[in-house]
Amino acid sequence: MPDVNPVPSQQPTTTVATKNPINWKNIIMGVVIGAVLFGGGGYLVYNAYQPKSSEPTVTTTKKATPSAKPATPSAQKDETAEVASLTNSYTDTFFNITFKFPTNWEKKSKSGIEACEPSVGPKNVSDSGFSICEFGQSSPEQLASLPPKNIVSYKKDFTSAGKRVIRQVVTENNKATLYAYMGNVTHDGQNGTLTVTAWPEGSGLTIEKFVDLFDKILSTFKFL
Repeated sequence: MPDVNPVPSQQPTTTVATKNPINWKNIIMGVVIGAVLFGGGGYLVYNAYQPKSSEPTVTTTKKATPSAKPATPSAQKDETAEVASLTNSYTDTFFNITFKFPTNWEKKSKSGIEACEPSVGPKNVSDSGFSICEFGQSSPEQLASLPPKNIVSYKKDFTSAGKRVIRQVVTENNKATLYAYMGNVTHDGQNGTLTVTAWPEGSGLTIEKFVDLFDKILSTFKFL
C-alpha cells in the first residue's frame, strides 16, 4: 500500500486588529474646556437669579449752628418797649372813640383838637406819641395820596373796628410821621374820615418797630 504522506494540517491564523493609541492630551483639554464652560454658565445663571443688593444708605449728621448772640442793651430796650402790654386806656370824648396804649406810655395834655398834639406817648418825651388828629370829608384814598412831594412808605390797607384803614409813613426833612385814615366814620351827624397821627421820633424805637406798635394801637380802636 503506497505510503501516503499526510499533509500537515494548518492551524487557522487569527488576525488581531491593532487599536489607535488613546490621545490623553485631547481628552484632558476637552475636560478642562467643558469644566470652564459649565462653571461659567452656572455662575451667570446663579447671578441672574440673585436679588440685587441695595446701595448702602448714607447718613448725614447736621451740625448744630451756634446760637445767636445776645441782644445789645439798646436792642433789648427797644424790644421791651415794642412788646409792652397795651393795658392803659384812652378815651376821646370829642370823637367818641377809645383805644389802648402801652404801659410805659402816658396821657398828654392837649391845647386843642385841631393842634394834632400827642394824646398819649412815651413818658417824659414831648414830641413823640399818638393822636386822633382831625375829621374830614375826604376819602381815605384821597388823604393817602397827599402830599405827593414827600416820600411815602410802609403803606398798608386793613380793617379796624369795622372800618377801613389806610396807613402810611410820610418822611419829610428826615422826620417821619405816621398817618392812618379811618373811613366811614360818623361824627356830629356827618360821615367822613378820621385821621390818626403818630410821631416816632424820641420814642427809642426804630421806624419798623414803631409802625408795628402803631398798628397794634389801631387794632384796639372802639367807637362809643
